[in-house]
Amino acid sequence: FRRVLFRSDAGTNVTIWVGLTDSVSTYPDGAAANALKFAGVRVAATGGSANWKAVARDGTSESSQDLGVSGGSTWRTVGIQRTATGIQGFVGDHPVGAEVTTNIPALGACYLVIGAYETSAAARVVSADFVRVTGEERRYDP
Repeated sequence: FRRVLFRSDAGTNVTIWVGLTDSVSTYPDGAAANALKFAGVRVAATGGSANWKAVARDGTSESSQDLGVSGGSTWRTVGIQRTATGIQGFVGDHPVGAEVTTNIPALGACYLVIGAYETSAAARVVSADFVRVTGEERRYDP
């Protein structure tokens, strides 16, 4: 997927993720304790605010790149794009940071997931405006 428009009512004590995974019942926690295959974006704020990251996880081994934008109440358009050697994080239509090239999962059949997990007793509201999934665009000229 290339972009998702997201915001939360609070940037603390919440984990939000969007991406491709082999499991709909296990979430890509920030501590990398949950074993799953995942490629996407995640913000994992435990006790304080945190930034969105492009994440690649293969089992419990994870690599990520900070996208430099917080996961708070401001609308954010973030995403990833597959490259020849890994995944590239995006903010809006602009690539951000280095490519993630390690722990890229071999995803066969997978699910597009959007999820949120609160890490405190306080309820959190997470709003998603859209998810845009695109492949390589080609023009056909007969």
